[in-house]
Amino acid sequence: MENTTEHWIEQTCLTRLAGIGHRGLSEQVLCAIVGQQAKNTDNVVIAPDVRRALKRLKESDRVHHSAGRWRLA
Repeated sequence: MENTTEHWIEQTCLTRLAGIGHRGLSEQVLCAIVGQQAKNTDNVVIAPDVRRALKRLKESDRVHHSAGRWRLA
């Protein structure tokens, strides 16, 4: 996957998590949201792409994962 798509996925995840607050979102919901938004662009996104983006965001301390939910750091 090219860097622009990876960056788009990361930014979409961060934007959605910023709008949801401290409650966070489940991985399944984030995958569905990003996949749906990708249909409106030229991006083709599948769940493993979103999971990789979330892992990168977690490694860079931009998001936290606990109790099955992702939230902003």
